Amino acid sequence: MRDYLVAAIVLSSLPLGLVRPYYGVLIYAWVSYMYPHLLAWSFVRDWPVGKIAGASALVGGVINHDGDFQPLRQRESLLMIVFMGCFTLSTLFAI
Repeated sequence: MRDYLVAAIVLSSLPLGLVRPYYGVLIYAWVSYMYPHLLAWSFVRDWPVGKIAGASALVGGVINHDGDFQPLRQRESLLMIVFMGCFTLSTLFAI
């Protein structure tokens, strides 16, 4: 019974992440911090619930074009993106 409840809550929240990506990120955070699928006993315990919730939020963010990209064009944001790119590049070429 607990499996069906956890599965119903998780699966019913996924379309919300597609429509409103902010709520998808909140669902992902809830799943990541609380691990509700580990409270179940059978089939939901083996589901990659965090990956499913994160994918829902990412797809919702790509589909939804209501966001404002003005903060990304600021000097500090661009420097942070370049900084993260430097970390990624140095990680790829590390021995």
